[in-house]
Amino acid sequence: FKNSTLSVKNSLDNYLKAGIPPQKIVLGLPYYGHTFAGVKQMSLRSHGPGKPFESAGAAGYSTKTPGLLAYYEIEDLIASQKLTRRHDPVTETPYAYNLLEGFWVSFDDEKS
Repeated sequence: FKNSTLSVKNSLDNYLKAGIPPQKIVLGLPYYGHTFAGVKQMSLRSHGPGKPFESAGAAGYSTKTPGLLAYYEIEDLIASQKLTRRHDPVTETPYAYNLLEGFWVSFDDEKS
């Protein structure tokens, strides 16, 4: 969101302007992704965010939580070609998908 007010910098600036002491602010970065199963209307030409889905994705081998995969679990699936990685220009974030399985995951990486 280059021109959005929804950014880490703006959020931190707002906390500081509100008088929150800097030493009380903790910035957390997610190293996981949200997964979706039974994703509808995906195709080779249209596989980005916003598609309807049926449920949370299957639990990962480490996270063991439906709807969540650790970053390294996502990277393993991409490396094994079980997921195709793409980048959404609107949100400036990566995502990955599997058309045949109707699986989709949204996540952050070092660039986003």
